[in-house]
Amino acid sequence: MIKLILSFLLAFASGSLFAQQKITVPVLIAPEDNAINQMPDALLDWNPVAGVGPVTYEAQLSEDDTFTNPEIFIVDGSSVSGENLFFGKTYYWRVRASDETGTSDWSEIFKFTVFSRLDLYNPHTASEGVYPNVMLRWMDRIGGWSGIPISGFNYMDCQIDTSYYWRVDDQVPVTNDLNSVYFLDANNGYAVGDDGVIIHNDGTIWSEETSPVMKDIYDIYMFSGTDGFAVGDWGSVVIKDGDTWEVATDIPTNNDLYAISVFNENNIWIVGDHGMILYADESGYVVQESPITKDLKGVFAVSTDNVWAVGKSGAIIHFDGIEWVVVDSPTTKHLSGVYFTDASDGWAVGKSGTIIHYDGTEWTLFESDLDFDLESIYMLNENMGMAVGNNGYYALFNGSFWTSMTSGTKNDLYSVFMLDEDNRWLVGEDGTVVSWTGNAFNSPVAQIHTTTIDVTKAAMSQLFYDTKYYWRVRARHDQDTSDWSSIWFFTTIDKVTLSEPANNSSDQMLDLVMKWQAIPETFSYIFEFCRDPDFTIPYIAFSDVNHVSVQDLMYDSTYYWRVKAAHTKDTTEWSEAWSFTTINTVNLVSPNNGDTTNTLPEFEWEGQTGTDGYVVEYDLSDGFENAEPDIVDAPSTTYNVIYPLEKGKTYYWRVKAFHDGDTTGWSEVRHFITEPEQGVDAYLTEKSVSVFPNPAKDELNISVQSPEKMVISFKVLNLLGEEIINNSFNFDQGTNIRKIDVSSLENGVYVVQVKNEEHVYSHKLIIDK
Repeated sequence: MIKLILSFLLAFASGSLFAQQKITVPVLIAPEDNAINQMPDALLDWNPVAGVGPVTYEAQLSEDDTFTNPEIFIVDGSSVSGENLFFGKTYYWRVRASDETGTSDWSEIFKFTVFSRLDLYNPHTASEGVYPNVMLRWMDRIGGWSGIPISGFNYMDCQIDTSYYWRVDDQVPVTNDLNSVYFLDANNGYAVGDDGVIIHNDGTIWSEETSPVMKDIYDIYMFSGTDGFAVGDWGSVVIKDGDTWEVATDIPTNNDLYAISVFNENNIWIVGDHGMILYADESGYVVQESPITKDLKGVFAVSTDNVWAVGKSGAIIHFDGIEWVVVDSPTTKHLSGVYFTDASDGWAVGKSGTIIHYDGTEWTLFESDLDFDLESIYMLNENMGMAVGNNGYYALFNGSFWTSMTSGTKNDLYSVFMLDEDNRWLVGEDGTVVSWTGNAFNSPVAQIHTTTIDVTKAAMSQLFYDTKYYWRVRARHDQDTSDWSSIWFFTTIDKVTLSEPANNSSDQMLDLVMKWQAIPETFSYIFEFCRDPDFTIPYIAFSDVNHVSVQDLMYDSTYYWRVKAAHTKDTTEWSEAWSFTTINTVNLVSPNNGDTTNTLPEFEWEGQTGTDGYVVEYDLSDGFENAEPDIVDAPSTTYNVIYPLEKGKTYYWRVKAFHDGDTTGWSEVRHFITEPEQGVDAYLTEKSVSVFPNPAKDELNISVQSPEKMVISFKVLNLLGEEIINNSFNFDQGTNIRKIDVSSLENGVYVVQVKNEEHVYSHKLIIDK
């Protein structure tokens, strides 16, 4: 009874308390404030609150922070999903709760931004040797592998083509690194680089101009086609005056000079290492006092009393017409370039994708997902700019965001110049020059593959060989389409890679198989084979596998071969031509030079595949005048001497291979020595061994007069040395006779061998039935 009363009192007190207080304001959880890369169906989540009776929530989602025209959700739970939100759009949201007592105040306002583009995965940009049936893959989340899984849209489009906005110039006459580019108009441009190189473009081709220095040149500015100057190492300033470039002799420094900015012909600033600042006017060059000693890499003159310079460790300094002063920097990363569109709109770029912005009051770090070093920046206006950097990447500014893009080269880029949107140039490593074409994804071979949201890959088939392809991806739902992803490129495989036999290999067998690396989705391989390195009259074959064997090769011959791949739309170039030389000798194994053998030695040599057989010769003379060649059919690689050799003599032997009427040269000549006369055949002689009857028909008797117990083997060999019968017997001291069944032998001549551990006796046997 007491528990019931207590429960009633607690409930009454709680009801009174809630009646006097407004319901708690919900606390927002996710997306966190200022979150980026959210999905078009972003889940708005907040902490639930307690109330009197049922609690409902009103969530508002708006494109502005004043909630002028919000989308309103009334829900019972503590979360709600958006639907078909616009890609790249920033949204604001808030929540309030209601119960029987009333409605809470609005929560604080959070904002988030929906992702604007998908991320590519594989093949990575600038990949080479890609197969023509490549699988293009993109990430199933935004913001890296730890990012947010994609959701909230229906389809993804994957586009691929051979045309692109940029063209890499393959006719540049130098391979030096190019550090700066400047164009007066579309038909008059210059670039400078390492070792003093200066090149000029007339709107069609680049040509090299005579430079007065061999030092690296880092920056150039041209007033006209006959008036300009460039700066570089060791205080180098080179001036174009008319048709020639000359070295300025009145430069008051030996410091390396990295950048130049011209406000007009009488107001020029040059910066360099250790904080060096040069000022040039009609009277010449003077060193201005610098507030730092750090290397300065970029300079920009907005006016004569508003000049900015940036450099190492995030250094920023400013000139107000009187003096240079250090300005607070939002980064410690090295800065390499600076550009202003007006006095209140400036940008600087540097290491690891660093971008900072000046708004007329202060410099702030500009958030971006760039992760490559930026070397140079050029702003066409406040809504369009470019910064270039490592591995052919550049960043493009659209007035709101800096977006990572690829230029069509994998070389590092060091400078960018823009006359207008249709005339842009990039220069960089190894003489790289890239120019804007404006045309992309509009060639006759352009393709778009559409997938559903759960399929983040698209299979390409039968792409052209040795062709550069560009590809990108975007997302779609019923209300909007995302921006295209960054554009990556890859180059398909250009030719077949041969694998074996190795190029210039020797001692190849006649049945060798020529192999190469397979290329998937190849319809056929075209194989050429010739004795002539120019393939004048080649043997041609077609194969659907990555190997081929050619018949009727000859010994001691050099052959050349090459391969190309084909599918139904294209063929590769010929592979590199490889050669090999066939074998021209037999390698002997035993006996070795100087070995002592019994009078019935066995010869052994290394086998050769693709060979019909071998010719064996042995003789008492190393000229083999009295040798009688014996034939051994392959694959056997041994030969047994049938008739005993003379005792205590030096013999010579050699072997050659033959195939289809052709032979190798003779092998090396080896010699061996037979057992000496003394003690040889002491037990097994014509007096102690008897074989009868001879000729024989079905049965043969072996009689041995043995001085002691011993094991004796009995063999019958044909004239090729092949064993027909092989038996072993235990003989006692005295006369022993054993019968041998020879009924299986055909009529002919054979050799009988009787042998113990040390001695051997051979005798001719005739079978005559």
